[in-house]
Amino acid sequence: MKDKNIVEFPTYVAKTDELIQERACHLLIKLDSADSEESIREVKKNIEKFLEEDGRHLGFFIKAAKFWDKLEALSELAVIFPLKNKRGFMPKKSHFQWFPKRSGWLYMPVFSVLFLVVALQLMSDSGFFSDKGIAEQRYETKIGEQLSVQLPDSSEVILNTNTLIEIFYTQGERRIDLLRGEALFNVAKAAERPFRVNVQGKVVEAVGTEFNVMQREDGVMKLLVTEGIVDFYSSPDPALRADMADMNVDANSTGALETIDLAASIQGRLFNSGDRLLVAAGELIETGPDQNPGELQKQTLATPAIEDQLAWRNGMLIFDGEPLQEVIEEVRRYTSLQIEVDESIQNIEVQGYFRAADISSLLVVMERHFGISATEIAPDRILLEMNRN
Repeated sequence: MKDKNIVEFPTYVAKTDELIQERACHLLIKLDSADSEESIREVKKNIEKFLEEDGRHLGFFIKAAKFWDKLEALSELAVIFPLKNKRGFMPKKSHFQWFPKRSGWLYMPVFSVLFLVVALQLMSDSGFFSDKGIAEQRYETKIGEQLSVQLPDSSEVILNTNTLIEIFYTQGERRIDLLRGEALFNVAKAAERPFRVNVQGKVVEAVGTEFNVMQREDGVMKLLVTEGIVDFYSSPDPALRADMADMNVDANSTGALETIDLAASIQGRLFNSGDRLLVAAGELIETGPDQNPGELQKQTLATPAIEDQLAWRNGMLIFDGEPLQEVIEEVRRYTSLQIEVDESIQNIEVQGYFRAADISSLLVVMERHFGISATEIAPDRILLEMNRN
């Protein structure tokens, strides 16, 4: 007979961080080693159960993938969850109901991810440059494509989806105009030939470093430096551009001392207003077209956050608390679909990852974990809103 004064508490397994991390690693290894469709499905089912047990599990799973350098294994999954807001609200799951009209396109591939390599280095410098000593090249990716461009100086540019660049090389300057999209620049060291990226009236200048530049359709630009230091400043006016061109010509033809005086004059005219910002490895800046670089605030990112920003190189998109509206703005770059978000759900915070090439899976997961339905309101145009059923 039990003592009535004794209360039996239910047994439970303590969810220490170590145990959670161990389970995440075990599931990741299982997914990576699965060698049949049936085993992959079984592992996916177990991962899904693990992620739904506790909101913290998703973060541990992504952390494990990064630690073991197995982000490519995540390409088998599309996992994304809402984060609880300040009121503790978590959208309930709802039944899967998609596109009352013209729903067949949902299961068609939106686009395929291509990775192309352009071997410019096969051309000698003498063949690359024109008679005027200027090399001009233009490269563009379509939606869903990536393009790696190897330059004659051993620098590399990786273009993300829907990106357009123009390259201008002279004997004294390496210049790239980023006209649309996003690119990662790995700059070979050459102190005598500055490497400049022009974007939205601003200039990113480096000698030898690595940085990522992204511009959105709404005018927002992000600069992330992953190695070394870059100089970020407003683009010179036409008069200064002409002087800089003259400086390069003088340096290439005579190397005269007056070139140094001209360079000093240009530097003074550029930076007297303090319109510049030095950005070091691990720092991120975000700016609009009319903002002064000298007034911007820099964010310092930890290594995992930097990896999240550059996950597109592996064909992945990773989110960690961004508002739904911002997530969809990023997604739009990878699809020809026009995706609109109802105002009432724009601020739901999102955490998760999915394949950039698989917009359909993202929309399915949004329905499942957020209770958000997607309705086709016109051909190739959908609206995301809270499911009212």
